[in-house]
Amino acid sequence: MAGPERFETRKLLVYWKRIRGGKRFPCSADIDRTELALFEPNMFELKIVDPKTVMVMHVGDTLIARMGGLDLRGQNLFEIFDAARVSEMWRRFQLMFDIACALCTHNEVPTPEGDDLRAETLFLPVVDGPDQARSIFGTIYYAHGPDSRNVELQDPAMVFRAETFLEVGNGYAIALDGSDISRLRRSTA
Repeated sequence: MAGPERFETRKLLVYWKRIRGGKRFPCSADIDRTELALFEPNMFELKIVDPKTVMVMHVGDTLIARMGGLDLRGQNLFEIFDAARVSEMWRRFQLMFDIACALCTHNEVPTPEGDDLRAETLFLPVVDGPDQARSIFGTIYYAHGPDSRNVELQDPAMVFRAETFLEVGNGYAIALDGSDISRLRRSTA
């Protein structure tokens, strides 16, 4: 089964499941930042405002360093990427909230030095307050070297592997490739 490969990513997924309990989503107020110290340098937090606006609320120091010192806090994530990437991200974010699941992606990212990094990204949906405003927190961990299991897509800046892990609760998970996401989204509407 596809899924988080790194110890840290698996541990954060366990934490999310624990604070979620029997609820569809955990509440952001349930997140205890002191319990997340291990993950902090690699953490990010996004606030979903609308389909065109996903604000970057937090970016850990390791991620800032990996981006050459660029701190994206306070910026709209969807203004950074091209329309095709934004569309794909929005479909994935919608799917997470539609079926109440965590999402783990594996991709290959080239560095300015010409090396390849393997990235494992965990997206964890949470809700805020009585209006159920949507947020996503998660981590990105990098390792050196190309990932031979990747399937190259058009964008040379990031190569997505052919699988995405969706944790749907009660011990069940599904693995999809990118083309499955839009079909599953339509089937849950």
